[in-house]
Amino acid sequence: MAKKEENPATETELNPIAETELVVDNLGELSVNSGVGANVFLMSKTQYAAMQQAAKDINPDDAVVVTAIYKEFAQGETATGVFVGLDGITPKETDLATGEVIGKKFCRSIKWMGNDGRLYQNAGAALVNQFWNEEQKAFLIPIGTRFTITHTGKSNRTKLYEVGIIV
Repeated sequence: MAKKEENPATETELNPIAETELVVDNLGELSVNSGVGANVFLMSKTQYAAMQQAAKDINPDDAVVVTAIYKEFAQGETATGVFVGLDGITPKETDLATGEVIGKKFCRSIKWMGNDGRLYQNAGAALVNQFWNEEQKAFLIPIGTRFTITHTGKSNRTKLYEVGIIV
């Protein structure tokens, strides 16, 4: 990195990759000036050096995928897994009569790890309501519970699910 300026109180270096300034103050703390008038993070030189070493030691083959796949169930389809918790999606809200997108709406979803080791989620209201009580803000099925989900049919526009706990 090329030195931008030298000052007894502050030493600033320019990071040519991110085009942000790394600022080390006289207390040995490091921060990043993002160029928008705010420091993005603050850490000691030791923490920064440890982070650099950890980044160098990364083997991409050791990564665990944490991005969930949205699981759309066909009628009669069953999935098994371990309940991980709640998440959410923000799908486009569509006018049923015109098909026009009229906005976006947050929907709570359940997330689970399938027996293939991948993360899945589904935001079907009838399914989420079997795992989470919105009124009491409480789980109905504890995180870590093994279960099966079977899509059993529809009632109007609502997909219906049967959830079984594996004991």
